Amino acid sequence: RVDLSVIGPNDQTPAESFDLVVLEAERDAAALPAATHVVALGAPASSLGFSVAKPEVDDAEIVRWSFDDPLFRFVSFDEVQVPKASVLAVGEGQTSLIDSDQGPLAVAAHADGQDRIAFGFLPHESDFVLRVGFVNLVANLVEWAAPPQATPEGAEAEAFALPSVESHIDPPPQISGTTRGEFSGPVRTRMALWRLLAWIVAALLAFEWVLPAVALGVGAAWGAVRSRLRRGPRNLKRKTS
Repeated sequence: RVDLSVIGPNDQTPAESFDLVVLEAERDAAALPAATHVVALGAPASSLGFSVAKPEVDDAEIVRWSFDDPLFRFVSFDEVQVPKASVLAVGEGQTSLIDSDQGPLAVAAHADGQDRIAFGFLPHESDFVLRVGFVNLVANLVEWAAPPQATPEGAEAEAFALPSVESHIDPPPQISGTTRGEFSGPVRTRMALWRLLAWIVAALLAFEWVLPAVALGVGAAWGAVRSRLRRGPRNLKRKTS
């Protein structure tokens, strides 16, 4: 569950703290509410420690991004059209997350107890917002900024444990007509009734098809033998005469 608060550029800074602050317009860091994570989407972020190397470049082509970073899980910038962007400089202790043919377009840093990310372009000024990767990026940012979950202990931890009947710790009950293998599950020792019936039907069909062929073969062989027996005495009579 996410609680969203929208604050305008001229609105008063809330006194409460947040897990994530997303900037789409320039706002001094001192005027930001307390937060553990800050993301600047195309907004000037010099007060957050980021600097611009090349302002307002045209048609920057994204050539690399940290695809193995959890922020970019199920996110692709392949062939994303960025008409206008600011190329960012990578300072000391900072890391480039997205690189273009003209320089970095996203940089990450950690300072003053905050995790910070600056994007050199506004997503809605590119076709990135038309892709499912933008939705996944927002979800990843929310997950990135979410506070760590406390590890349950005692009775609370047991409430999350599966009962033995639903786990692999207890083997399934013995099935009738089977024996338990050493490493596998139940091993069947008696043939199922449907398998036995299938074998009987197959044997009957084979017998029905093979028997006529055997009969024809035996008949042909017997006919050949009889013809030879009949020719034998005639040949003897001709020789003696």
